[in-house]
Amino acid sequence: MRKFIDILGVALAVVAFGCTAPATQTTTTTTPAPSASVTTFAASVPTTPQAPPNAPAFATTPATTAVTTTAPLVTPGTPLTVPQLVKMLRPSIVHIQTQAAQLDLINQSTPAVDVGSGSIIDAQGHILTNAHVVEGATKITVALDDGRALSARLVGADTLTDLAVIQITADRLTPAKLGDSAALEVGESVAAIGFALDLQGGSTVTTDVVSALGRSIPESQSVTLDDLIQTDAGINPGNSGGPLVNSRGEVIGVNTVGSGDAQSIGFAISINTAQIIMNDLVTHGRVNRSFMGIRQTTITPGPALNYNLPVQNGVGVLGVTNGSPTAQAGLRSGDIIVQLNSTPIPDAATLARFLRENLPGTQVLVTFYRGTARMSTQLTLGAPRN
Repeated sequence: MRKFIDILGVALAVVAFGCTAPATQTTTTTTPAPSASVTTFAASVPTTPQAPPNAPAFATTPATTAVTTTAPLVTPGTPLTVPQLVKMLRPSIVHIQTQAAQLDLINQSTPAVDVGSGSIIDAQGHILTNAHVVEGATKITVALDDGRALSARLVGADTLTDLAVIQITADRLTPAKLGDSAALEVGESVAAIGFALDLQGGSTVTTDVVSALGRSIPESQSVTLDDLIQTDAGINPGNSGGPLVNSRGEVIGVNTVGSGDAQSIGFAISINTAQIIMNDLVTHGRVNRSFMGIRQTTITPGPALNYNLPVQNGVGVLGVTNGSPTAQAGLRSGDIIVQLNSTPIPDAATLARFLRENLPGTQVLVTFYRGTARMSTQLTLGAPRN
């Protein structure tokens, strides 16, 4: 898993040394199975019904036309116990198994199997998950809570936000209810549900609270995830792509990263961000955004103070892609972007929103710091190359 300490380390290194963040990779084992493990959750409803045992089995099942089914009846706004959450959400959560080709020691092609989780989001069988769960997959199999196993197709993936949409064709589907991550508060109770470690016994639930909002962390040398929900609920390999839910059973995040050395820290992509990406993927098969061509990190007050930076907030440039709009505009590693046109850019999440909201070809005045000098340059946003 990714190392949480890298977050500040990268921010420090960007201006002082122009270094890059290390890339990491999550691998897991295979085989889904029945029941849910349940922990205690702060709520006002005293009943604790037991979730029925079900065993997702990977068997060939004929595909049928998708129709909507009704989730278990719950009074809107009523906090639920963990058993109630599990019973309500299990029909909407799927086990994802992927196969991809890889070369062995003698350069022979052998299948590599990986697993993850996902949430059914509509009656047409669209499933929201992480891009890294399905990356490079030659075969995707989805196991439903009722035991059906179905082939899935990739609708679209966006590596910059680590989100993907896949699709199955089936009836009797129960879409998850999506919430509003902008309404979240630090300290609010949440639960992460998914196939952690791909252990036998089916989906696992872990619970705790929202410990921070609006986090940005480097996932690889070229990808920084933004607008993340930080939670104390355990997120482990196999949880990737599964839902983070509030006490009303609403999906408010997509689990994506656990911490490396730090304890009791995991991250989820906010559902408000995920819905924008999801809608683009379903409609266009890709995300409509502009392109600058930088690797970036968010500058925060701590490193800014330690390294005597000229600003406490901004986007530090880790590197510039050759031939990109940023390279043509003359920006370079070590610069700190603080404003695009009249929009302040205090963090990488704001930069990502700006690129989504402005079309390729838009002329942008970039205000940045190089050392202690405040400078500006004109830049023409480009189109993504993927």
